[in-house]
Formats: sequence, structure tokens, C-alpha cells
Amino acid sequence: MDDKEFETAVSSLRDIPFREDFEAALYELYKASSTKQRTDLRARYRSDNLNGSKTWRNPADYDRSDLTREQKMRQVLICMSIQDGGRDYRDDLRSIAYCYHNLALLGVDADAVLEELAGMSGPRFAELVFGFVRRAPAEKSAAKFGLKIEQTPSGPVAECSP
Repeated sequence: MDDKEFETAVSSLRDIPFREDFEAALYELYKASSTKQRTDLRARYRSDNLNGSKTWRNPADYDRSDLTREQKMRQVLICMSIQDGGRDYRDDLRSIAYCYHNLALLGVDADAVLEELAGMSGPRFAELVFGFVRRAPAEKSAAKFGLKIEQTPSGPVAECSP
């Protein structure tokens, strides 16, 4: 994607009326962008310069119900990459582990997903993701992160244990 297409896509984000559609478009743009464009997108996101001060049509909706569990996990990871992680790396690490184990339970190569994510991320967050991927299997186990595998009608799910 060239810079003109990128700017057009960024400006079109402002016209999206629903939060969940905005997020989906932002995540797709982030994946399709170059490294330089991703850096710019992260900076614009942090400065709240992407959607401006608009009121969403459905302010109570935070999660898309039409996404598969795999899509939700991938979106959480991309959102973390756009935000360049949070304030506390321990929370980020737990979120990465949560997504990692849920993707693995779905039969997805979670290590490959995280490596791809790290390649898209800024240096600080990429280092955290690569650090998680490079851990020994016992050091990134579900139990190590307080996750419990529960059987549900749609298959096994990793959930935070109380």
C-alpha cells in the first residue's frame, strides 16, 4: 500500500459510524500497512487522532458477536500491538498468554501467530511477544499464567481461574 492509499484509508476511518466496524477496519489497515505506516498508525492511535471526538451510534457495544473465537483472539493481539502494549507489562503478558492458549486450543499455530504479530509491532511490544514465544513450554503453560482449561459446548477454552 502506498502512502496515498494509506492516507485515504486513514481518513475513511473517520466516516465509520459503528465502533466495531471501525475497529475491524483499523485492524485490517494495520495488517496491510508497511512498517513505517504502522508506526504512524500507532502514533495517531495514541494521540486519539484516528476517530476524533465522535459519538458512536452504539456506545454500549464493545465486542462483536459475529466474530469467531479465533478472530476475537487475533483482534485482541492486534489491538495490543497498535497500543504498543499497556502500562504494565505483566498485564500484557497475561493477555498474550490468554490469547496464545485459546488459539492453541483451536488448533492454530499460536507461536506463528505471535511471531507474525511481533513483526508488526513496535520494538517494546515486539520484545515482550518474542520473549513469550521463546519461553520453554513449561514457562508458558496455562497453569503458569493462572489459566484453567474448561470444556464448553464449542470446545475447550482457556479461562482465568478464580
